[in-house]
Amino acid sequence: MRRMDIHQQKQCEQIFIDSKMDRREDEIKRMFLQNYSYQEMLWTLEDKQGIQITIRTLHRILRNLGLYRRKRKDTINIIFETVAKELRSSKKCLGYRMMHKVLRSKGLTVDRETVRLILKQLDPEGVENRAQHRLHRRLYRSVGPNYTWHLDGYDKIKPFGFPIHACIDGYSRKILWLRVSETNNDPKVTASFYVDCIKETKFVPRLIRTDRGTENVNICGIQRFFRRSHNDSFAGQRSFQYGTSTANQRIEAWWSQLKRGFSHW
Repeated sequence: MRRMDIHQQKQCEQIFIDSKMDRREDEIKRMFLQNYSYQEMLWTLEDKQGIQITIRTLHRILRNLGLYRRKRKDTINIIFETVAKELRSSKKCLGYRMMHKVLRSKGLTVDRETVRLILKQLDPEGVENRAQHRLHRRLYRSVGPNYTWHLDGYDKIKPFGFPIHACIDGYSRKILWLRVSETNNDPKVTASFYVDCIKETKFVPRLIRTDRGTENVNICGIQRFFRRSHNDSFAGQRSFQYGTSTANQRIEAWWSQLKRGFSHW
């Protein structure tokens, strides 16, 4: 029993030491990104956290973190500028994990912890909101009628024999079709709804948004075929976009109205 107590005590002490070292490394990385001099880092560590280390130890910690002032200064500046640019665009709601993926997709080599600290410095309010799950809903924008069509299936009353498939215009919120059939999962069936609507309206939308699902593959192929020769920003392959159900907000909002109206038995 005594040995167990000693072992647990050592574990607790090790956890405390690891936690203290993590805080020390976070503080050093923060100061490095803010262009503190080495001497200023040492003074700040001693003043704020009561940590006394030598300049040699500081260099070793920075080296272990992959932070090199002469080699990485331009890279850090580029990362700062890129993150700031992304925050000014539609990616303001991104957390550090998704922002890290964006930076990697642009060919920038950076660790996620560095991205987290940069975001904390450039967008402290956004970081705080994400930490407390207080994200602001982004505004939906559509240029005009028939610019974006939103498609989706509704399965809530499917067990009762009513599989539904619908399409709504993103600008006017006009229901372009609302069909009940034997299935809303067969790509041939859902594609027939789309083709019938095209024949009736004599119009092809600039963009179609759906969530991922095999029921949409035929619509995807037809839409991209229709738009293959156009030269606008959403022509060809870009004329059909997959996304999450929550991102396909126009049709999801309409399903909520449907549920409140008559389908919530």
